[in-house]
Amino acid sequence: MTVAPLYLHQIDEQTVEQARVRGTRCHPGDRKAWAMQQGDAAIDLIAAIFAVDGRDIRKPTRCGLTVGRVRHVAMYVCHVTLQLTLTEVGMVFGRDRTTATHACHRIEDLRDDPHFDALMDAVERTVAYTLRRDRGENFA
Repeated sequence: MTVAPLYLHQIDEQTVEQARVRGTRCHPGDRKAWAMQQGDAAIDLIAAIFAVDGRDIRKPTRCGLTVGRVRHVAMYVCHVTLQLTLTEVGMVFGRDRTTATHACHRIEDLRDDPHFDALMDAVERTVAYTLRRDRGENFA
């Protein structure tokens, strides 16, 4: 299996604030709209973290290895960190829930590598801090 190397890039406060605002415009009571906004904000944030274009992640077609891997990371983070259902993750990315399931399994398998696991921990903490803070959750 070919694994695209991923590298974290520094993001600025403006990017974080834009994602936070984008992810909190809707009340969680409207689950579908809330899931879409949380997912879109996560895509923008993860695209900035890996220095790829968010439009490429959202494309309905396959992309290069790096964009594909970042898309898988984003799907995984939406499911695990933001607690979106796999159906909601598929909806956010314009794909089927089975595609989201596949992405989550791929990332989970890659987490056996300690370097990739550390990278994923950093991404998850960033997204959790940015998008879940408004729900009163605290992250160290």
